[in-house]
Amino acid sequence: MAIVIESLEHEVGSTTLAQVRHGRFLFNALVNGKQSELQRLLGHECLVELGFEKVVSWRIAAGFKDEDSCIKASADVPGGICVTGAVHSVMPISSGVSLVDMYLQTGPEFLCIESTELGGTVPLVGTGLEVTLLGLCFYPTHF
Repeated sequence: MAIVIESLEHEVGSTTLAQVRHGRFLFNALVNGKQSELQRLLGHECLVELGFEKVVSWRIAAGFKDEDSCIKASADVPGGICVTGAVHSVMPISSGVSLVDMYLQTGPEFLCIESTELGGTVPLVGTGLEVTLLGLCFYPTHF
């Protein structure tokens, strides 16, 4: 599974605000592309890459199982999107900074986060992680 673009709302620069579905969750997010380009993706599963502006909160997801992976609207942060997945890999890039790669089994999608966005925490590979993001944007891998 990937995302399904259910409807297109309006363009925001080079992106379009859309209602998307990830698994059983329906929410609004930006999708890279103009409405005219995205029209043919309506109602179809679409493999995507993920980008975001900011991590606003995070937590270790105790008792995490792969089937818990999801992308959904945040219940706590207006306009926020909650992404839950497992830490797939950690790659140090400089002194005290690592890239944390999250994997969402239900996608399949990957989300890369700098450890600085997690307050300097570097979770272990296999750890369940829940992050709340602002400015989530989906980038379709093909049109």
